[in-house]
Amino acid sequence: MRVIIAGSRYFNDYEKMERLVLSVIGGMDNIEVVSGCCCGADRLGEKLAQMYGWSVKRFPANWKLGKVAGLIRNTEMAKYADMCILFPVQGAKNSGTRDMYRKAVREGCKVYVARL
Repeated sequence: MRVIIAGSRYFNDYEKMERLVLSVIGGMDNIEVVSGCCCGADRLGEKLAQMYGWSVKRFPANWKLGKVAGLIRNTEMAKYADMCILFPVQGAKNSGTRDMYRKAVREGCKVYVARL
């Protein structure tokens, strides 16, 4: 199961992430965490993968392309993944998280959004 773990760059609560992710994917085999390589939720998702022995597929944005790089990266991730778990932060801009949500839904991923 290819699972995007993404969200706000300001999300920093590893314990909340761990609880939610395990409640969603607990018991599944062959987990691969799909990461956009940003600080915040993405990096915590990579840490979670390391802690549980899951593989990680990284999709770093090519920032030489400018601001569109994150949008291109999100499209690639959504096409690759089966599921998406998002961690927005109330009061933060969350534009990348909203874009990831729309693209994951469009590509047929099962999407979960953490209510924090």
